[in-house]
Amino acid sequence: MIIERQQDVTVAATSVMERTSDPRLREIMVSLVNTCTALSATSA
Repeated sequence: MIIERQQDVTVAATSVMERTSDPRLREIMVSLVNTCTALSATSA
């Protein structure tokens, strides 16, 4: 997957993390991606 826009990073990272077999790790990582995205949006 080629990421062309900053908005696509969250979608790409979340879709990869959603394929994780461990449900606990999946929830933690999806939350982390969403939190990092929100933080970077407020600091931009």
